[in-house]
Amino acid sequence: MCWIPCARWILKSSRCRIKYAIIWQCIESTLGLVLSAINLMSGVIHGEKGDNDMNHLYLLEAFEHLDQLDDHEKAVPCLKNMMLCKILDVLSKALRIH
Repeated sequence: MCWIPCARWILKSSRCRIKYAIIWQCIESTLGLVLSAINLMSGVIHGEKGDNDMNHLYLLEAFEHLDQLDDHEKAVPCLKNMMLCKILDVLSKALRIH
């Protein structure tokens, strides 16, 4: 009968791990949305300043978070802005506008 406490402990431990995994997935998805929103806002702010390199980096981070979350409705505009930013950066360097 000494195996019963051990079995209870194993069951309790496995239940805690499952609950932890479920909670972590919820936290991870919420955190991904928050980080993508922060990166998107930072990209917009740098774009308004004319810093296209930083704009591109922040938009890339936001795109990666949204892509991992399979939120394509928000990821596609982010990708479009990223491409537009890169085009503006190349044009401004080619025309030496700064």
